[in-house]
Amino acid sequence: MKVFVYYDVSGSVPEELFNKFLFEAAWRKSQLGDVEWHEFCFDHKVRPLEGNAWPNYGGGGTDIDAVREHFLSHAEEGDGLLIFSDGYIPELGPIPNHHPVELVFLDPETL
Repeated sequence: MKVFVYYDVSGSVPEELFNKFLFEAAWRKSQLGDVEWHEFCFDHKVRPLEGNAWPNYGGGGTDIDAVREHFLSHAEEGDGLLIFSDGYIPELGPIPNHHPVELVFLDPETL
Protein backbone atom coordinates (compact mmCIF):
# COMPACT_ATOMS: atom_id res chain seq x y z
CA MET A 1 0.00 0.00 0.00
CA LYS A 2 1.26 3.50 -0.85
CA VAL A 3 0.01 6.44 1.25
CA PHE A 4 0.56 10.11 0.50
CA VAL A 5 0.83 12.16 3.72
CA TYR A 6 0.56 15.96 3.80
CA TYR A 7 1.48 18.18 6.76
CA ASP A 8 0.12 21.72 7.03
CA VAL A 9 2.98 24.20 7.60
CA SER A 10 0.96 27.36 7.01
CA GLY A 11 1.30 30.44 9.19
CA SER A 12 -1.27 29.18 11.72
CA VAL A 13 0.70 25.98 12.50
CA PRO A 14 3.46 26.36 15.12
CA GLU A 15 6.46 24.03 15.19
CA GLU A 16 5.11 22.18 18.25
CA LEU A 17 1.95 21.27 16.35
CA PHE A 18 3.98 20.12 13.35
CA ASN A 19 5.89 17.80 15.71
CA LYS A 20 2.56 16.42 16.96
CA PHE A 21 1.57 15.78 13.35
CA LEU A 22 4.75 13.74 12.89
CA PHE A 23 4.12 11.78 16.10
CA GLU A 24 0.53 11.02 15.11
CA ALA A 25 1.59 10.03 11.60
CA ALA A 26 4.25 7.65 12.94
CA TRP A 27 1.66 5.98 15.16
CA ARG A 28 -0.77 5.58 12.25
CA LYS A 29 1.99 4.17 10.04
CA SER A 30 2.86 1.60 12.71
CA GLN A 31 -0.79 0.49 12.76
CA LEU A 32 -0.92 -0.01 8.99
CA GLY A 33 1.95 -2.46 8.81
CA ASP A 34 3.67 -2.78 5.44
CA VAL A 35 3.04 0.62 3.87
CA GLU A 36 5.05 2.90 1.60
CA TRP A 37 4.87 6.41 3.08
CA HIS A 38 5.35 9.54 0.91
CA GLU A 39 5.45 12.73 3.01
CA PHE A 40 4.94 16.32 1.94
CA CYS A 41 4.45 19.73 3.54
CA PHE A 42 2.00 22.31 2.28
CA ASP A 43 0.88 25.88 2.71
CA HIS A 44 0.01 27.53 -0.62
CA LYS A 45 2.02 24.86 -2.45
CA VAL A 46 3.21 21.30 -1.86
CA ARG A 47 6.85 20.43 -1.21
CA PRO A 48 8.54 17.16 -0.19
CA LEU A 49 9.22 16.73 3.53
CA GLU A 50 12.97 16.48 4.00
CA GLY A 51 13.72 14.54 7.16
CA ASN A 52 11.56 15.09 10.21
CA ALA A 53 12.63 18.65 10.89
CA TRP A 54 10.52 21.79 10.87
CA PRO A 55 10.83 23.03 7.26
CA ASN A 56 12.48 26.40 6.67
CA TYR A 57 9.68 27.37 4.30
CA GLY A 58 5.96 27.64 4.74
CA GLY A 59 4.16 30.13 6.89
CA GLY A 60 1.92 31.35 4.10
CA GLY A 61 -1.78 30.82 3.64
CA THR A 62 -3.29 27.36 3.33
CA ASP A 63 -4.33 26.09 -0.10
CA ILE A 64 -5.89 22.67 0.23
CA ASP A 65 -6.44 22.61 -3.55
CA ALA A 66 -2.65 22.39 -3.96
CA VAL A 67 -2.77 19.13 -1.96
CA ARG A 68 -5.69 17.82 -4.01
CA GLU A 69 -3.98 18.64 -7.31
CA HIS A 70 -0.69 17.11 -6.14
CA PHE A 71 -2.37 13.90 -5.04
CA LEU A 72 -4.47 13.62 -8.20
CA SER A 73 -1.35 14.04 -10.32
CA HIS A 74 0.01 10.94 -8.52
CA ALA A 75 -3.32 9.13 -8.01
CA GLU A 76 -2.29 6.12 -10.07
CA GLU A 77 0.64 5.62 -7.67
CA GLY A 78 -1.19 6.24 -4.39
CA ASP A 79 -3.65 4.12 -2.47
CA GLY A 80 -4.66 6.69 0.11
CA LEU A 81 -4.37 10.27 1.28
CA LEU A 82 -3.71 11.49 4.82
CA ILE A 83 -3.76 15.21 5.66
CA PHE A 84 -2.66 16.75 8.98
CA SER A 85 -3.81 20.31 9.69
CA ASP A 86 -4.92 22.68 12.43
CA GLY A 87 -8.27 22.88 10.61
CA TYR A 88 -7.92 26.36 9.15
CA ILE A 89 -8.44 25.07 5.62
CA PRO A 90 -11.23 25.32 3.06
CA GLU A 91 -13.20 22.25 2.03
CA LEU A 92 -11.27 19.58 0.15
CA GLY A 93 -12.57 19.04 -3.38
CA PRO A 94 -13.53 15.61 -4.71
CA ILE A 95 -11.08 12.72 -4.70
CA PRO A 96 -11.90 9.52 -6.62
CA ASN A 97 -13.83 7.06 -4.43
CA HIS A 98 -11.28 4.29 -4.69
CA HIS A 99 -8.79 6.47 -2.73
CA PRO A 100 -9.52 6.66 1.00
CA VAL A 101 -9.00 10.12 2.47
CA GLU A 102 -8.44 10.94 6.13
CA LEU A 103 -8.21 14.47 7.49
CA VAL A 104 -6.62 14.76 10.94
CA PHE A 105 -7.20 18.04 12.74
CA LEU A 106 -5.13 18.82 15.83
CA ASP A 107 -5.92 21.94 17.84
CA PRO A 108 -2.92 24.22 18.51
CA GLU A 109 -4.71 25.46 21.65
CA THR A 110 -4.01 22.09 23.30
CA LEU A 111 -0.23 22.45 23.11
